[in-house]
Amino acid sequence: MRPPVPALRAPRAAASLLGPAAIALAALLGTPTVHAQQECELNGQRVSPADGNSTAGKTGLMRCKDRGTGELQREQQVQNGVFMGLVRFYEKGKLAREHTINAKGNMHGRAREFAPGGQVLRDATYDDGQERGLVRSFYPGGQLRRATFYPDRGTERAMVEFTERGQMSMLLFEQVGDEARCRAALADALRALPVPSLSASEQKTGD
Repeated sequence: MRPPVPALRAPRAAASLLGPAAIALAALLGTPTVHAQQECELNGQRVSPADGNSTAGKTGLMRCKDRGTGELQREQQVQNGVFMGLVRFYEKGKLAREHTINAKGNMHGRAREFAPGGQVLRDATYDDGQERGLVRSFYPGGQLRRATFYPDRGTERAMVEFTERGQMSMLLFEQVGDEARCRAALADALRALPVPSLSASEQKTGD
């Protein structure tokens, strides 16, 4: 049995960057979204996400707006009364994040987070609620901030993190069973590819 590959870390000062970032991400993912003072419609009819009877048997795109300002805050697909498919959240009229969910309510497929200007801040893929493949996060200016590789199976993880100037601040391998594969995946993340962003049409709320 192959022993775990030891983690390779940058100097202690640089490695400490991961702590606040990880805590902030955990807080973001662990905080439920509040939909206070929203009015939602589905196929022109008033519905309530908390009341399954109002959406029972219906299919379409539910749109929720702020009751006071009328700003679009949420869009979510409903299929035969089940919340399943695309989910979008807006902040001040701009798309802030989007993902898809399966019939169990777990994230499944591509998930992205955006800056107000449309720049992608995070790009990931989920499989029934679990991150899979290459997950990338970016600074608001577009520079690669972090690239993490999750295999299709197992708990291996490989991660590389950078400063805004492009200097590597951390390189980490955890429980890597196929180190070559993880290294290759990270190499793909470091290629000089254009940073994804929203097109002008995608940034519109549809109002």
